Amino acid sequence: MMWTKKRPTSVVSIEWGYGFLSLEWVRKNGRQPHAQAKATVTLPADYLQQTPASLGAMVRQALESNGIREKQCLVTLPIGALFSARTEVPPLEEEDLQSFFDTQAEREFPFPLEGLRVSRAAFSGADGKSHVLMMALASQRLAVMSDILEQAGLVPLSWSLAQAGETFLRSLGEEHALCLMQTPSGFDLLAISGGSLVLARSLSESDQAHQLAREIKISLGELCPNMQRSIRTCLLSPGASAHPAIQQAMAQLSERLGMACREVSPQQPSLATCLAQDYFHGPSNPIEFLAPRSSRLEAWSQRFSDGRSKWIGGGAAAAILTVGLVFFWQGQTLQALEEQWAAMEDPVKELETLQERIRQYRGWFDSSIPTLQCIQHLTEAFPEEGEVWVKELDIRDHGVVSCSGLARSNRAWLDMLDKLRNSPQVKDLTVDQVRDDQQTQFSFRYRWEVAQP
Repeated sequence: MMWTKKRPTSVVSIEWGYGFLSLEWVRKNGRQPHAQAKATVTLPADYLQQTPASLGAMVRQALESNGIREKQCLVTLPIGALFSARTEVPPLEEEDLQSFFDTQAEREFPFPLEGLRVSRAAFSGADGKSHVLMMALASQRLAVMSDILEQAGLVPLSWSLAQAGETFLRSLGEEHALCLMQTPSGFDLLAISGGSLVLARSLSESDQAHQLAREIKISLGELCPNMQRSIRTCLLSPGASAHPAIQQAMAQLSERLGMACREVSPQQPSLATCLAQDYFHGPSNPIEFLAPRSSRLEAWSQRFSDGRSKWIGGGAAAAILTVGLVFFWQGQTLQALEEQWAAMEDPVKELETLQERIRQYRGWFDSSIPTLQCIQHLTEAFPEEGEVWVKELDIRDHGVVSCSGLARSNRAWLDMLDKLRNSPQVKDLTVDQVRDDQQTQFSFRYRWEVAQP
């Protein structure tokens, strides 16, 4: 069974517009999300050149002043920040199809693929053929936006385009239509065919009626003929029909293309609300620029996916396996030894107790009389003529012997000392004192060991 991470029940849904951020703290409330708090942040015209820390502080202040405590957020991007292209999907295998899309992206977009984050949304044309809308975002722009939100303490869960989501498209009430949305810097043009977004373009520089009508006709001409014939309605954002340029442009479209124009309902949900609705209840927005999060295992395997790294990874895996087998064998061996010890532990304890008692009572049953043996051994070292005699003899525990006495001559004393040194039972012989007066006075000590039978 595969477990998926549970989605949060509330998010900060952000519409990243042209020079502003519209923030809504949206909580999941049955099938209809509920906006608990809203905030707006005005961005400088050159915000991409400013430090993310200062802009993040502005966003954080707006969140705090409006009581928005949620950290996880969704972001819908402005159409003007994206590049778009359409292509028909040829009948190819999956691997070849990916190469085809990469080739098309390199041909259509002004930046190399390494500097872009590309997303694709599939749709079916009026002729029944499969098409793909490719949209790209500059990686550098996305990095700056991510830094700003990170400085504000927000964690993006999605970077997408709300206009490509089902909630926004369904709210328009048209399966085939153009949609002209007024923005602070101009207009955004959308084309919907079969309930799917097939074109998204910013017309920010078209502020004259003839320019606007020309751009709309050019954009419509980029679609396949069947799509062009199916689109006979142009939707306007609320209040946009009062704009003089739109009035004249719509009149030209109506005259030349027979296209009807109307405004969408003023109760149209905001882009932030549409984005949250798609996130909470699905289906997922087909345009997504958030990089998929890979597990540590996937990152490790991807790192060692090339030829040389495969050998290195294989060797490392073999080494890890070998070490694991060694530890497994060691564990099994230790377990077997512990089982053997558990079987003999009680008899060993009995033997240790018996040996302790033997050492305790051994002296009472020893018939060799070691003290007398020590005295006999020392006596045999003395000369028979009586030239050396003992004044004091002390034998202590563990066979430590201390002896002092007199000798008629130094020669007799040295002969006796040599006999003791050459005896295997005498250990650590030390001379403490020798005085040569009228008679030689001496004192020595050694450790006596009983000869083994």
